[in-house]
This record gives sequence, structure tokens and C-alpha cells, in this order.
Amino acid sequence: MFQNQLRVFWVLGLISGLECNVAKLRSCYDDYFGHFGMSVKNFPSHDHFIARIEQYITNEPLLARPTLCSWHRTFARCIGPALERGCLHKEALKSALGLSDPEAFNYPLTYESNQYQCGEGYATGSKYFDCLEEVRTCDKSEVNAAVQGCKNLQKSSLNRLKTAKAAEKKCRMEKMANECLIKFVVNKCGKAVEKYFCKVQEFIGKKKVYENPSNCMEAYRCDL
Repeated sequence: MFQNQLRVFWVLGLISGLECNVAKLRSCYDDYFGHFGMSVKNFPSHDHFIARIEQYITNEPLLARPTLCSWHRTFARCIGPALERGCLHKEALKSALGLSDPEAFNYPLTYESNQYQCGEGYATGSKYFDCLEEVRTCDKSEVNAAVQGCKNLQKSSLNRLKTAKAAEKKCRMEKMANECLIKFVVNKCGKAVEKYFCKVQEFIGKKKVYENPSNCMEAYRCDL
């Protein structure tokens, strides 16, 4: 029965038009999930997956980043370019693994984010890990106050927003908030983290647009 299901689920990636080898995809995810005590037999929710990662970071703060990235790189090699193009898209994952719409969106986005954080951004993220973690876990009121203060200084931009259409205004406000947040992190950790944090905000921006498109349909783009 299981073999018959695999034959049925040998689907075409609906976005790219490339074949998605579901048996290979499941095998790669199963090996990867095994590090976190999970299995594709009970495919974990994305929230549960992230909770396991955060738990590992808490339990192994010194080893977490190199170990998590080592596991991700092995997973990425297993996936390879063909599976990445054919399977790691929302519609393909929904068809191949029966994931819900949010889960099928979040898993590829996390993969894309990890590709950056464990690749081009790895050296910066590792060198400034303690500071970035301090920022991530700092009091939200401090962050909000800094961002609001930064926005208040941009009076000319705020004045132009008064005449902007509602949708355009939301997008400009979102962009301004991101730029102010990046300035806050740079003030805390130094100029060297600017591109790294900017790229991370880009991935977060994609998630925000997906979860609340009525706010702004344009995801924040990092131009650094």
C-alpha cells in the first residue's frame, strides 16, 4: 500500500514543472528530523520543528550554531538542486506530502533562510552570535522605543506618507520599520552585522506578507 502511495505521489512540481521525487524527499527529511527526535511518519508542524531547534539552542548554546548548520548542510546535499527546484515549493509540498498551506509555505522559507545563515552569512552569524541572540531576546519595549524614535526622526518621509494611498502607506511604513530595526541592531552589534540582519529580515518579510497580505503585499527586500 505504501509503495502504491509513493507511485501516486510521484508528482510534478506545480510551480517549476519539474518532477518531485517524493520517496527521496521523505528520506532526506526523515534523516534530518532524526536529529531532533522526529520522523516523517508523523510529519511535524513547522512550529514544533522550530520549537525543537530553539530547545537545542537553549540546551547547547556553544555547539548549537555549528551543529545545526552541519545538519542543515547534510540535508541540503541530500535534497540537491533537482529536488530543491522540483519539491521545495508550497504547491509541490502540499501535493507531495499532504501539508497544509501554512506548513507548505513555512518549510521552504526556513530552508531558504538556513541556506543563507549556514552559507554566505555563517561567518558573520557565528562571530556575532552572542550579540545577535542578546538582541533577539531583549525586552521588546526597548526595541519598539528605538524603532519608533528612529521613525520620528524621519519627518520628511512621514510627511510624504500623509498623501500616500493606504496600501502604499502600509508598505512604506513596513520598509521604514525594517530599516529602523536594522539600525537598532547595528548600534548594538556593529556595522559588520548589517547585511546579515538585513537578509534575515528579508526572510521574515516574506513570512509577514504571506500571513497578513492585507498589511502589505510587497515583502521587504534587502538591497545590501
